[in-house]
Amino acid sequence: MKAFFLQLPTLALLLPPCSALNIAITGTNSGIGASAASQLLTQGHTIYHACRTAEGAQEAVASAGGGIPMVCDLADLSSVRAFAETIAANTDEDALDVLCLNSGVSPSRSAEVPVMTKDGFEATIGINHLGHFCLANLLQPTLAKSENGRLVVTASSVHDPDSLGGTVQGDPATGATLGDLSGLGVEVGEAGGAVMGDG
Repeated sequence: MKAFFLQLPTLALLLPPCSALNIAITGTNSGIGASAASQLLTQGHTIYHACRTAEGAQEAVASAGGGIPMVCDLADLSSVRAFAETIAANTDEDALDVLCLNSGVSPSRSAEVPVMTKDGFEATIGINHLGHFCLANLLQPTLAKSENGRLVVTASSVHDPDSLGGTVQGDPATGATLGDLSGLGVEVGEAGGAVMGDG
């Protein structure tokens, strides 16, 4: 299995003309995921739209022009497990060829309390990292059935304080930082505790 890390919506470019592939993408209802799903569908691939809600998945299918709507709420590991089980069952004879870990959230800079996942993790860590880690591990055996199984991880420019994506309305003072990792040692609910794991 090959792994790729992308910053631009180039998933479609990684796949040379070939027979139709089974591709699962998280977060196809907006951004890079929506763009990739649309492009890949026009190339004849089957897209599993892994979205937080059934409504979001239906909207993604309508927007992209096809595919299979599915729920995969990365803020709820039981939803991640159910999605992985369904994908494994649906692709029993035809392997899952590509898993694209695309979905992500960014906390509000004005938030005073952390948003938590159903499993008790701070949302940014739980969704962007732990949910995807769990999904990739659960689907690794399914990807391994494919001759050319691929794991694709996308990223945005939100982490880059020098890009417009890393600032609020282009104001450098609001840019993303790597932080000092101080949030990792603070208990949630502690006075003055971190809203997200800094770093």
